[in-house]
Amino acid sequence: MGRDCDIPGRRSPGTRRAIRVCYGAEVMSSIYISQIQLKEFRNFGDLTIDLPAAPGVMIVHGTNGLGKSSLFDGLEWALTGEIDHFNEWKKGAKPKDYLRRWDAPAQNPTEISLAFSDGNSLRRILPNTLDVKAGIDDVTGFLRDENWKQKIDSLHRYLLLTHFLGQSTLSRMTHRKPEERWEFLEQPAQSEWATELINTIHGQGNTNNAKAYDRRIDAWTDQLDILQDLLDREASEWADAQGQGALDDNAAYVVIESITRALPSVYDSGNASLESPGIDVLIDRIAAGEVIISGFVSSRAANMERARAILEQISTQDSHDRDSSLVIEASRNNLEPYRLASTDRKSEQASAESKVRAHEDAIKNQKEKLDELRLIRTQHSQIEQWNTELTGATAQTSQIQSEIAEAKTSAEYHSKRRSIIQNLDLRVAECNRQLAEQRELRLKAEQLLKLMPASFYVEKIGTLQQSSTAASGLIADFDLSLEALQTQTRQGEQELEAARLTFDNITGAVAKIAEKLTKSDCECPVCASTFDPNGELQRRAFEAVERLAPTLVPFQDRLSELRRKETELKQKKVEALVEIASYGSQIADFNRDLAQRNEIVGSIFGTAQEEPIETVLERISVAVDRLSSRAEQLDRRRKLPVLVTDGDAFDAWTAAIRRQNALEANLASLVRDITSLEGRVEAEKNAIEATTQALGAEADLGALIADAELALTSQTQELVSARQALDAAVQAASQASLVLAQTEASLQAMIEEVERGRNLIKSLADEWRSMDYLGDAINSEALRSQAQMLAELSAALELVRPQIVRLRDGRRIWARQSSHRETIERLRERLTAAPNLERAGLRQEAERVIGVCQKRILDIGRAKEIAQNATTEVNRKVQEFNADFLKPLSALMNKLNRAILSEPDIGLDLKVEKKKIAQTAIKSADAPDFVSKLNPQLVHSEGQMAALAVSMLCAANLSFPWCRWPALVMDDPLQHNDVIHAAAFADIMCNLVEARGHQVFLSTHDIAQAEFLRRKFSSRNIPCTSVHLLGRGRDGLEVQVKGYDSGSGRQASAVTN
Repeated sequence: MGRDCDIPGRRSPGTRRAIRVCYGAEVMSSIYISQIQLKEFRNFGDLTIDLPAAPGVMIVHGTNGLGKSSLFDGLEWALTGEIDHFNEWKKGAKPKDYLRRWDAPAQNPTEISLAFSDGNSLRRILPNTLDVKAGIDDVTGFLRDENWKQKIDSLHRYLLLTHFLGQSTLSRMTHRKPEERWEFLEQPAQSEWATELINTIHGQGNTNNAKAYDRRIDAWTDQLDILQDLLDREASEWADAQGQGALDDNAAYVVIESITRALPSVYDSGNASLESPGIDVLIDRIAAGEVIISGFVSSRAANMERARAILEQISTQDSHDRDSSLVIEASRNNLEPYRLASTDRKSEQASAESKVRAHEDAIKNQKEKLDELRLIRTQHSQIEQWNTELTGATAQTSQIQSEIAEAKTSAEYHSKRRSIIQNLDLRVAECNRQLAEQRELRLKAEQLLKLMPASFYVEKIGTLQQSSTAASGLIADFDLSLEALQTQTRQGEQELEAARLTFDNITGAVAKIAEKLTKSDCECPVCASTFDPNGELQRRAFEAVERLAPTLVPFQDRLSELRRKETELKQKKVEALVEIASYGSQIADFNRDLAQRNEIVGSIFGTAQEEPIETVLERISVAVDRLSSRAEQLDRRRKLPVLVTDGDAFDAWTAAIRRQNALEANLASLVRDITSLEGRVEAEKNAIEATTQALGAEADLGALIADAELALTSQTQELVSARQALDAAVQAASQASLVLAQTEASLQAMIEEVERGRNLIKSLADEWRSMDYLGDAINSEALRSQAQMLAELSAALELVRPQIVRLRDGRRIWARQSSHRETIERLRERLTAAPNLERAGLRQEAERVIGVCQKRILDIGRAKEIAQNATTEVNRKVQEFNADFLKPLSALMNKLNRAILSEPDIGLDLKVEKKKIAQTAIKSADAPDFVSKLNPQLVHSEGQMAALAVSMLCAANLSFPWCRWPALVMDDPLQHNDVIHAAAFADIMCNLVEARGHQVFLSTHDIAQAEFLRRKFSSRNIPCTSVHLLGRGRDGLEVQVKGYDSGSGRQASAVTN
């Protein structure tokens, strides 16, 4: 982690070495927070935290809701005046409502002060004021590194990108929207030059610069359109102005006077006089007068036609009404005889109806008497039948009473047997239940004897858990050692490759020299040394080549040894993992046995074991033997013959009870039937006696019925004759009424027709008189005078109409000629042509100017297209630049993530998409292809995403060295992560503090985790300040600060509000 990374946009390695803060020695370029002071901010009353003015760590821990995040929010607010995760929710709220401690004294201000290692300080006061007197008035300029050349428009965004990690996932860079990530990385990506270039060449977009081409094209197009419109209008007006008969003003006045003399009545109805100015107005008035007179003639002619029709219709209707009056008078004289005949027929009908009703009443009375006599005969027969039924029912009652007595005796016997059997069955069941319980307890006691004591299992489980924890620690050590070995192996491979390259170069050169030497050569071509002849120099050259070969052996041996150690470490790690799995399996087995033993003890003793199991087992066996003997005794008694014969006792008792109940029910039913029959017999006798007395029918009943039937037949025949007479009378009355109604209806229709004729004549007369020019007298003389007047007006109209047409056409041609002259003058002004230039010359000049405009429009369009193409190319290059710029950031982020999670398949890739920076998951070897297109939040767990957020923050911090304050402020960075990942995270933070000189601020709600991190930092001799949030007090949050003593290497504790 301490090595330099070649990341675009960062300082060169030499520059980085110049400003790096190695642990124990501070370079002036870097600054550190040496003191934090919060007053009446959120939960804090008055808190001061002193920090070493050098690289180090501050750990804040406490339970949820006390103020860990508020402390880091205070740092963010003091530096920027904003708190990111409040921005979405603070609308409409005042800062004092959510930043100031609610129960703070009114006189105490809400403020945060930061002191820095260079002696400067910063103080921000609510509502959001930077105290200039405190020393720093430009926070951006104070924090900015002098070598950072990019703009910093938003200090808040820069800090959120490289320094601050919020507890809320929504404020972390890995969880932001792609558009937001682009806004955060746009300036660090150094893309402003592309925007300036695009604006310079007027490319795509909606800016004023980009619209300059369209404005120039629109200007030339407007000029072209105006000239073309003038040319088209001039050509059209020239063609229209070539007609004959144009009238100027004087000629028009002459025609107007002629028309007014021929038709003077045009101006009789209040029109303006001829002295009114304006020939066009006079022409319009003449045309309107012609239309009015024509309309008057047409309307009056139509009215005359209507008047003729009225005169003829009145004459016809008057003649018809006189004829109708004569017919009405004759009809009234003939109506009276019809009325008298109708009255007589109705009287005859009423008399016939009275006779029919009398016959019907007599028949009704005779039928009622006959029905009563027949009823008496039927009642006598019914009484005889009921007396027979009563005799049989009485005999049956005696038999049923005897059977009921027998059934009661049987039911009492079977009831006693059933009670004895039920008692024995209950005692047998209870004895068997107790016996089963004791036998089950005996089995559990025997099983408990086979198990070990509970202390044995607890001790074994504790031992195995300790061993598993130790093995887990070994795995973490193996991982660290393995990572170091892998780094050494890569270095060894690089060194071996370099040595091989050098060996190949040297041996190649020496071999070439040796090949060119002969036995006669004596002088070395390299060092100019002289050797004896006879091939001594050639022999030494070949020996040098052979001696060079062993120089690679140490590199190869070292690399082999590193690989062997790496393999051994991996094997040991696998063995440790297998051992941990074995420990887990054994712990599960022991936990299962212990749970089984506790369950058995609970079922036997209730809670805890109170006596030896052997004693309990002996007592249970005695109880089992006693209960077995008792069960056998009860079973023998249950099987006695008296209790098992005659079938089931309960069924026998039930059958006896049912028989008894059935017999009693039958007896009750018979008694009810007898009582009912006796009552009905008595009632029928009383009814017969009453009817007989009423009819006086003490004589023979059959003779009375025969006489009544004969009388009924005679009365029925008389009724038939009366109804026939009634039908004849009804028909005669209906005929007379019909004749009378028809005569009256005809008379009324004639009267109404005469009345309608009179009304019509009156209406027609009113319509005639409404035409006031005809007078009140309705005759043909008025019609003849009006017809003569209309003929005179029509002749005058025929005389002036051709003159009106000539006047209109002449003035229209004159107006077109005038309009053409105006258009020629406008065209001349537009072209700034000479006054004496004729029409043909003007048109030629206009067409020339139009050609110039068209060429300018085409030239500007081509320039616009070139600019747009250049803009597109610049945007493409910017996309490529941004993509290349993100590659080192992504690579560094994934390296950091592998260091935390130790899994190469967990990570994300950043991709530039226009003004978005999207993130996708890294596809593992066994994952489907579509995984590489998914958002990592859909693939990775919450713990893995939390680690990725930390990796992205650290990578951005290292990739963009814009700030003189090398710091990381992380609120709960280890959420959802286990202790192994926490250890890896702590190692990375230690490396950043030692190798990069960082000041790290952490928070956690887990006190054990905070202590673990403190020990990790202390083991590396890194200053670590602990801030323990204890709880709420009267004056604010109570806090314990344990500062680092550089002299003793120990922590000093202080409690404050």
